[in-house]
Amino acid sequence: MSKRNPPALLIAALIATIMALLSSLSATASSIEPLDLATLDAKASLVINGYVVSVTEEKLSGLFEQMAVIRVASVLKGTYPERTLRVRTRVSLVFFDRTLARGDAGVFYLKKTPEGFYEAAYPGSFALFQNGLVRPLTK
Repeated sequence: MSKRNPPALLIAALIATIMALLSSLSATASSIEPLDLATLDAKASLVINGYVVSVTEEKLSGLFEQMAVIRVASVLKGTYPERTLRVRTRVSLVFFDRTLARGDAGVFYLKKTPEGFYEAAYPGSFALFQNGLVRPLTK
Protein backbone atom coordinates (compact mmCIF):
# COMPACT_ATOMS: atom_id res chain seq x y z
CA MET A 1 0.00 0.00 0.00
CA SER A 2 1.45 3.40 -0.93
CA LYS A 3 1.15 6.58 1.13
CA ARG A 4 -0.33 9.62 -0.52
CA ASN A 5 0.94 13.16 0.08
CA PRO A 6 -1.74 15.72 0.94
CA PRO A 7 -2.67 17.83 -2.04
CA ALA A 8 -0.65 21.05 -2.44
CA LEU A 9 -3.85 23.11 -2.33
CA LEU A 10 -4.73 21.75 1.14
CA ILE A 11 -1.25 22.58 2.45
CA ALA A 12 -1.43 26.10 1.01
CA ALA A 13 -4.86 26.65 2.63
CA LEU A 14 -3.55 25.41 5.98
CA ILE A 15 -0.51 27.74 5.81
CA ALA A 16 -2.73 30.71 4.84
CA THR A 17 -5.05 30.01 7.79
CA ILE A 18 -2.15 29.82 10.24
CA MET A 19 -0.64 33.06 8.87
CA ALA A 20 -4.00 34.86 9.20
CA LEU A 21 -4.36 33.74 12.81
CA LEU A 22 -0.81 34.79 13.69
CA SER A 23 -1.16 38.21 12.08
CA SER A 24 -4.40 38.91 13.93
CA LEU A 25 -2.74 38.05 17.25
CA SER A 26 0.25 40.32 16.73
CA ALA A 27 -1.88 43.25 15.54
CA THR A 28 -3.60 43.53 18.93
CA ALA A 29 -0.54 42.86 21.09
CA SER A 30 -0.24 46.43 22.34
CA SER A 31 -1.52 49.87 21.55
CA ILE A 32 -1.34 53.34 23.00
CA GLU A 33 -4.42 55.47 22.70
CA PRO A 34 -3.69 59.07 21.68
CA LEU A 35 -4.76 61.75 24.14
CA ASP A 36 -5.74 65.33 23.51
CA LEU A 37 -3.82 68.01 25.42
CA ALA A 38 -6.65 68.68 27.89
CA THR A 39 -6.73 65.01 28.93
CA LEU A 40 -2.94 64.81 29.09
CA ASP A 41 -2.82 67.95 31.22
CA ALA A 42 -5.37 66.41 33.60
CA LYS A 43 -3.22 63.25 34.01
CA ALA A 44 -0.10 65.27 34.89
CA SER A 45 0.55 66.65 38.37
CA LEU A 46 3.51 68.68 37.08
CA VAL A 47 4.10 70.22 33.64
CA ILE A 48 7.47 71.85 33.00
CA ASN A 49 9.43 73.41 30.20
CA GLY A 50 13.09 72.41 30.38
CA TYR A 51 16.07 70.56 28.94
CA VAL A 52 17.96 67.35 29.73
CA VAL A 53 21.38 67.94 31.32
CA SER A 54 22.37 64.30 31.92
CA VAL A 55 21.15 60.74 31.42
CA THR A 56 22.17 57.48 33.07
CA GLU A 57 21.04 54.17 31.59
CA GLU A 58 20.54 50.69 32.98
CA LYS A 59 19.29 47.47 31.41
CA LEU A 60 17.45 45.18 33.78
CA SER A 61 16.27 41.76 32.45
CA GLY A 62 14.20 42.94 29.51
CA LEU A 63 13.66 46.45 30.87
CA PHE A 64 15.61 49.43 29.59
CA GLU A 65 15.53 52.21 32.18
CA GLN A 66 16.92 55.75 32.08
CA MET A 67 17.21 58.39 34.78
CA ALA A 68 17.37 61.87 33.25
CA VAL A 69 18.17 65.09 35.08
CA ILE A 70 16.14 67.96 33.61
CA ARG A 71 16.89 71.66 34.16
CA VAL A 72 13.58 73.42 34.78
CA ALA A 73 13.17 76.59 32.69
CA SER A 74 9.57 77.21 33.77
CA VAL A 75 6.70 75.45 35.55
CA LEU A 76 3.46 75.43 33.56
CA LYS A 77 1.36 73.41 36.02
CA GLY A 78 1.96 72.50 39.63
CA THR A 79 4.72 73.69 41.93
CA TYR A 80 8.38 72.78 41.77
CA PRO A 81 10.86 75.05 43.58
CA GLU A 82 14.11 73.29 42.57
CA ARG A 83 16.18 74.07 39.46
CA THR A 84 16.48 70.41 38.36
CA LEU A 85 14.40 67.27 38.67
CA ARG A 86 14.93 63.57 38.00
CA VAL A 87 12.74 61.80 35.44
CA ARG A 88 12.64 58.01 34.98
CA THR A 89 11.85 56.54 31.57
CA ARG A 90 11.29 52.84 30.88
CA VAL A 91 11.10 50.79 27.68
CA SER A 92 10.03 47.12 27.63
CA LEU A 93 7.10 44.99 26.54
CA VAL A 94 4.78 46.94 28.87
CA PHE A 95 6.44 50.39 29.06
CA PHE A 96 6.58 52.70 26.04
CA ASP A 97 8.31 55.82 27.35
CA ARG A 98 10.27 57.99 24.98
CA THR A 99 14.01 57.77 25.57
CA LEU A 100 15.78 61.02 26.36
CA ALA A 101 19.25 62.28 25.46
CA ARG A 102 21.44 65.06 26.82
CA GLY A 103 20.36 68.33 25.18
CA ASP A 104 16.73 67.27 24.54
CA ALA A 105 14.40 70.13 25.38
CA GLY A 106 10.65 70.51 25.50
CA VAL A 107 7.50 70.39 27.58
CA PHE A 108 7.29 67.44 29.97
CA TYR A 109 3.94 66.21 31.38
CA LEU A 110 4.93 64.40 34.58
CA LYS A 111 3.61 62.56 37.62
CA LYS A 112 5.49 61.89 40.83
CA THR A 113 6.42 58.32 41.76
CA PRO A 114 6.33 56.87 45.29
CA GLU A 115 10.17 56.77 45.14
CA GLY A 116 10.29 60.58 44.88
CA PHE A 117 11.28 61.15 41.26
CA TYR A 118 9.04 61.83 38.25
CA GLU A 119 7.96 59.86 35.19
CA ALA A 120 5.83 60.45 32.10
CA ALA A 121 2.19 61.08 32.97
CA TYR A 122 1.29 58.99 29.92
CA PRO A 123 3.40 57.30 27.19
CA GLY A 124 4.40 59.98 24.72
CA SER A 125 3.86 62.87 27.13
CA PHE A 126 7.19 64.56 26.35
CA ALA A 127 6.81 67.22 23.63
CA LEU A 128 10.42 67.74 22.54
CA PHE A 129 11.54 70.83 20.62
CA GLN A 130 13.64 70.63 17.48
CA ASN A 131 17.31 71.57 17.94
CA GLY A 132 17.00 71.70 21.76
CA LEU A 133 15.67 75.27 21.80
CA VAL A 134 14.23 76.31 25.19
CA ARG A 135 12.57 79.59 25.98
CA PRO A 136 10.75 80.37 29.22
CA LEU A 137 7.05 79.71 28.76
CA THR A 138 4.07 80.64 30.90
CA LYS A 139 0.61 79.15 30.88
